[in-house]
Amino acid sequence: MNFAAPALLILLLLLPGIIARNSYLRGTFQAHPFKSKSIAEEAAFSAVISVLIHLTFISATNHLFPAKKVNIEYAIALLFGPASGNDKFSKALTNVSSNAEAIASYFAILYIFSYLAAVAAHIMVRAGRCDLQSNVLRFDHPWYYLFTSNILDFDKMSRPFPSTSVDVVFTSVLVEQDGKTFVYRGIVDKYYFDADGALDRILLMGAQRAVLSEILEQEKKELDVYVPFAWITDSDYLVIFMKDVINLNVHYGAIHEK
Repeated sequence: MNFAAPALLILLLLLPGIIARNSYLRGTFQAHPFKSKSIAEEAAFSAVISVLIHLTFISATNHLFPAKKVNIEYAIALLFGPASGNDKFSKALTNVSSNAEAIASYFAILYIFSYLAAVAAHIMVRAGRCDLQSNVLRFDHPWYYLFTSNILDFDKMSRPFPSTSVDVVFTSVLVEQDGKTFVYRGIVDKYYFDADGALDRILLMGAQRAVLSEILEQEKKELDVYVPFAWITDSDYLVIFMKDVINLNVHYGAIHEK
C-alpha cells in the first residue's frame, strides 16, 4: 500500500499536463489526426506543462487559503516513498488522510482548469489566426489547413488570394475500381482519421464521376469537347476511402466576389 502511494501521486501530478496538452491539440477540430506519442515523450511533455500549472495553482492556493497551504516537503516525501531515511513519509500519509477533502478539491479544480484553459487557448489561437502567422503556434493538422483553404495564408506573398475569399473547396480524387481508374470530384464536407492519425475517409457533397481513360483520350486527340461527369444522385454524400485513392487534388473557388 505504501509503495503504491508514490506511483499514484506521480500519475495525479502528471494528469494536468496530459489533459492540457491533449485538450489544446484537439480543441474544437471536427476531426483530428493526433495520436499519443511514446510513453517517454508523453511523460516529458506532460511533466513540463504540469510543473507550470502546479506552480501557478500552489501559489494561488497558498495566497487564497493560508490555513490550507500546500506542503511541498510532504509531497516530495510521498514521491520518494517509504525509503530508508525518509522519516517524513508517515507524517505525509497522515497529513493526506486528515486533509483528504481539501486535496481532492485541489486536484478536481486543477483538472477542470487544465481542460478549460487549454481549450480556451486553442480557440483564441485559431480565432486570432495566430497559427497561420506562426510556425510555433501552428497545429500539426495539415489536412485541416488544406480542406479549409487556410493554407493559402501561410505565405501570402506567393498566393494570388487569401483564404477569406474562398467560398467552396472542391476535391477530385483518382480511384481504382474494377480495373478502371475513375475521377471523383465534389465539395469536401467532412473528413475522418484512423487510430494511427492517417486520413481515413472524406465525405463529398454534389459528387460526380468520370472515367480517366476517356479524359486522357480526349486530351490526346486535342478535342475541345467537354467530357461530362455523371452526377451521383442516389446519395447525399459520397464516401471516399483513402486506401482506394491514387491521388487527391484540391481546388479553391469563389461563388461571388467579396
